[in-house]
Amino acid sequence: MKTITVSLPESLAEALEARVATGEFDSFDDALTDAAMDAIPYTGSNRITAETTVEELRAMIQAGIDRADRGQVVDGEEFMAELIRRTEERLAEKPVQSR
Repeated sequence: MKTITVSLPESLAEALEARVATGEFDSFDDALTDAAMDAIPYTGSNRITAETTVEELRAMIQAGIDRADRGQVVDGEEFMAELIRRTEERLAEKPVQSR
């Protein structure tokens, strides 16, 4: 897994932290990863689970390579702006629930 550093608006960071505090996610990284996975356009499922096979992983990787070869890539700053926008929308629609 690649480690990156991102800056988030305080409201978004607090909303993600609240989701971790309620137990919805095990960690802030998990909450942010979930938001990022929802923000990335894809065909089919790009969720990797314990049941994901090596062949499925290879297919996901190849699909990404194919998109890049076609020029279907996203600028990092544009991606983060869209991720933040979608996450804030999602958080506004789905209030934090206590367990």
